[in-house]
Amino acid sequence: MAALAQPELRSDGVHLRPWLPADRAVVVAAYADAAIRRWHCRSMTDDEAADWIAAWPGRWRTETGAGWAVCDAGVVVGQISLRRVVLADGLAEVSYWVLPAARGRRVAPRALAAVSAWCFDTLRLHRVELWRIDSTAVALLAWAAGIAGSILVPALGHLLLTREARRRPATFQVDPAGRRFTAPAAPAWAGPWSIIVAWLAGGLLLTERVPGEDRVRFFESGDALVWNVLAVVAVLVFVVLVLLDDRPRLTLDEAGITVRGLVRRRIVRWDRLLPGGPPAPAGKAAATLVLSQQPSTPAGRPVPRSLAVGRAHVDAVFLAGSVRHYVEHPERRAAIGAAPELNRLRAVVGGAGS
Repeated sequence: MAALAQPELRSDGVHLRPWLPADRAVVVAAYADAAIRRWHCRSMTDDEAADWIAAWPGRWRTETGAGWAVCDAGVVVGQISLRRVVLADGLAEVSYWVLPAARGRRVAPRALAAVSAWCFDTLRLHRVELWRIDSTAVALLAWAAGIAGSILVPALGHLLLTREARRRPATFQVDPAGRRFTAPAAPAWAGPWSIIVAWLAGGLLLTERVPGEDRVRFFESGDALVWNVLAVVAVLVFVVLVLLDDRPRLTLDEAGITVRGLVRRRIVRWDRLLPGGPPAPAGKAAATLVLSQQPSTPAGRPVPRSLAVGRAHVDAVFLAGSVRHYVEHPERRAAIGAAPELNRLRAVVGGAGS
């Protein structure tokens, strides 16, 4: 391609010629048109148009692109270019625009026919691509597919890498100083999900393809880039705070049960719970226990209360059995926080062999 002079092409009444410095007023007018800006994502000043025209000979010599002014009856009415050329793969990608006054006259199809014929006959390319998504439904489908891929891939990786970490122990940690049993944050929740959130935070940075080039850049409309960067920084700071937070997620003490979330905690007192509950959950990694609280009036019905325990690193079946045991045996609550009491509890609840 570099060994050839850029040709002038003719097809069905249109004339394609290399750009001239005198064409810059046409280029400025074209990139002031809303429809052209929509697809090419930029406007141009007179100096930028001159630079744009001057860049095409260099791209021809380096075999990375080629641009033609499209003339009809001797007047420039549009442009068509090979915005990307990969000679080794026999591939080129086409870009074009047509001035508003010339639309509806089949300028673009005629120009495309001329360029395609030259690409196939002279350059011996195998494929010439022209991409255009002018359908809201197709655009939404492409967006949804991209989002699904960016979420499903790390989520599946998380599930594969944390199989062992998701096996929750049928025991508590002993905190003799605070006279309590505790369960830390489940490693399958805090660590991997923080990695996933941090990875997905990169998706908050909006990018756009540089017109006429095979690269992308940050979207720089007004303060969009500043707000994008601040949003990513805020997400990363949040992730760091979650990882540094080593306080127990669940606590059993003489007074009751405490479950702590990221921003608040819930406390359930033993004396508010009715014997016989909670029922054993369906699995060891169940996220919720259903407690049965005393009614507000003597003749009232028991009040069910859901307690989220999915983030605590403890076997949910063992936890339900422990809660049920201390509800039914209030005389044992004073021993909570002692190692012998934990050993006895595990034997009674049935977790010693788990």
